[in-house]
Amino acid sequence: MDERPENSDPHLFLGELYPYGPIEAGAVWHISAKIYRTAALRQNKGDRRGAHLFRYNVATSFLGNGIPRPVISQTLGHMDPQSLDPYLHADLSHLKECALSIAAFPVCEEVFDL
Repeated sequence: MDERPENSDPHLFLGELYPYGPIEAGAVWHISAKIYRTAALRQNKGDRRGAHLFRYNVATSFLGNGIPRPVISQTLGHMDPQSLDPYLHADLSHLKECALSIAAFPVCEEVFDL
């Protein structure tokens, strides 16, 4: 069966065995870990491999493509718009826009020879 089974359960993801209830806690983590393992990504001790990284990627990708913060927050299911902040703390493209030029500050060439 390649489609969602006939079911009135409101959950997005259902188990693959009848009675097709919601997947159990931790299943998404195990699925995402298998994806990382198959792709040979994040295999070092201490590397994060959970599904949270997918949410982070969605948030930063949406922001990088100009999608407004309230839309991103609603897509991720956040009630508080401030909940989005941890996802976007490393938005490098927008952080670069905030950077100040150092042209007005003379720097010796030796600084860059490190």
